[in-house]
Amino acid sequence: MLRVSAILFFFIYISIAFTQPVQEYVDYWDVEHKQKRSEGKYKFGFEDGLWKFWYPSGQLKEVSHYELGQLKDKTAIWYENGKKKQEGWFKRDLQDSTYVEWHENGNTKRTGYFNKGIQDSIWTDFYYNGEKAYEQKFDNGKIILLNSWDTAGVQTVKKGTGIFRKVFENGKKEVESQYANGQKNGPSSKWYANGQLQEKGKYKNNKRDSVWNFWLKNGKKEKTVGYSNGILHGKYTKYYPDGRINIVGLHVSRMKQGVWIWYYPNGNKDMEGEFMKDKQHGLWKYYYQGGKKESEGHYKKDKREGKWTYWYIDGSKRKEGNHKNDLKDDLWTTWFENGQKLHEGPYKEGKEEGLWQAWYENGQLQDKGNYSAGKMDGKWEGWFVNGQTNYEGTLKNELRQGQWTFWFFDGKLREKGSYKAGQKDGHWEFYINTGTKDSEGNYIEGKQTDTWTYYFETGQKAREISYIEGKLDGKSRAWFQGGQLQSEINYKQGIKQGKYVIYDKQGNLQMKKSYKMGQVVKEFKEK
Repeated sequence: MLRVSAILFFFIYISIAFTQPVQEYVDYWDVEHKQKRSEGKYKFGFEDGLWKFWYPSGQLKEVSHYELGQLKDKTAIWYENGKKKQEGWFKRDLQDSTYVEWHENGNTKRTGYFNKGIQDSIWTDFYYNGEKAYEQKFDNGKIILLNSWDTAGVQTVKKGTGIFRKVFENGKKEVESQYANGQKNGPSSKWYANGQLQEKGKYKNNKRDSVWNFWLKNGKKEKTVGYSNGILHGKYTKYYPDGRINIVGLHVSRMKQGVWIWYYPNGNKDMEGEFMKDKQHGLWKYYYQGGKKESEGHYKKDKREGKWTYWYIDGSKRKEGNHKNDLKDDLWTTWFENGQKLHEGPYKEGKEEGLWQAWYENGQLQDKGNYSAGKMDGKWEGWFVNGQTNYEGTLKNELRQGQWTFWFFDGKLREKGSYKAGQKDGHWEFYINTGTKDSEGNYIEGKQTDTWTYYFETGQKAREISYIEGKLDGKSRAWFQGGQLQSEINYKQGIKQGKYVIYDKQGNLQMKKSYKMGQVVKEFKEK
């Protein structure tokens, strides 16, 4: 009930506190250190003994007692006008014994008793003028209303029976409830401070019962809810701020049951379906905001089961297939909006399995191949939209394996070679779209190795380059299109090493250099 009024910045002094068992502490509101904010002592890094707190005005705000960081004994709090606000007792950081609270005008607001931090015994609340408002008994977490009086001093509840009324400080109604035997029994209403009704319904033995209505602060209805013995039971309706229905359904013993419907703000259905003991069970339908159906299918105890169908917003079918235990199973087909198939294949336990095919929008086959446990596995083929072959090869566990061939859009060969565990391995040939070879050489584990040959578009040799594990290593030579040697250089692990010569088309030496570890050590130029 009582709160420590300020954050204690003891962590600033932790290191000092542990070297000095007792440390004085003072905190100020102002940089001139004239107006105290808090004052006390730390012992071994914890608040200890008497602590005081002040408002910025200098008025005392709180006096508390601590023992190694835990509240103990008496704590008192004041309003800024100097009148006492709260007073209570603590034992090992828990409120214990008597408690008193006052209104700002000095009149008593509440009296009661705590037992190890829990409200206990008789509690009395008072109006601002000091007159009694109501008396309650707290017993092991159970609250029993004993007596209550209205603002005029007329007793409205006597020995737990009558009408309980509570008002805001502005005098407007806050609560009005029928009581019998100290518990809410009968009609009950609650209001916002602005006078707007917040909720209205009935209680039975202190538990909500029958139909309850709830409103927003602006007066718009929020929801209508059925209760039985304090739990959700009966029709449930929730509204948008403009009064349109948002959700409608039924609860049976707290759980959703039967048909439930959700609506968009425009009034069209969002989704609808059946529940069984709070689980989706039976036919469900989902809609686009414009009213067209988006999908439908069945659930079995919260899991999709059987055929499910999905549509585009224009009403054309998008995809269709089966579920088993909430996982895709058996044949699934997806379509373009024009009705032509997009892709099709079977699932097993939610993963692609067996032959799958994909098409272009014009109906031309695009890809065809096999899956195993959701991974591409086996022979795969692909085609361009014009029907020409795009690629052909084999995958194992979704990694390319063995011979693969690729073509250009017009059917000419683009590249061919082999893979091993998803990496290029062995001899590869590459071509340009005229059909002429562009380059060829070997790979080991995806890295170029040995001598690679590159060609001009005429088919003549342009370069020969040596690699080891993807790095330039050994002799590299280049030729003019006429076949004359143009240059020759050596590399070692990607770095120039040794002789480098350049010739003109007549075979005359133009330049000669010597490299060591990538640096020129000697150079000669033809004059």
